[in-house]
Amino acid sequence: MTRTSGFTLLEMLVVLAVMGLVAAAAPLADYTLLDRVRVTFAVRSVTARIYKAEATALAQNAAIALTPAALQGGSSVAVRLAGYGDAQAPARLWFYPDGSATGGAILLGAGRSSRTLTINALDGHVDQGG
Repeated sequence: MTRTSGFTLLEMLVVLAVMGLVAAAAPLADYTLLDRVRVTFAVRSVTARIYKAEATALAQNAAIALTPAALQGGSSVAVRLAGYGDAQAPARLWFYPDGSATGGAILLGAGRSSRTLTINALDGHVDQGG
């Protein structure tokens, strides 16, 4: 019996199955995408907490302080306030009854992904950057 050159149907199906498994596993290895999703979710969550603190300050006619721990809220994303506090006291972001705030920047980061939120001191508006 002579054999012609080429691949059998079974060999082709095995190769296609292996290629499919490799293609399906490739996105799972991209942790930077997962980090970007975590940071994007954290940006939305932190922004909501800031606006809630601002509304509470206006409603209660009292200054409200947020710490990085309060901003983080159990998230796995690191939250840091730039230029606030000192070695003895934890950093705080203040919101006042007149609608103003201490202003500054909030740095959010997970893995190689990071974002900076900027708080306007005059009106407490949050700029989410790009």
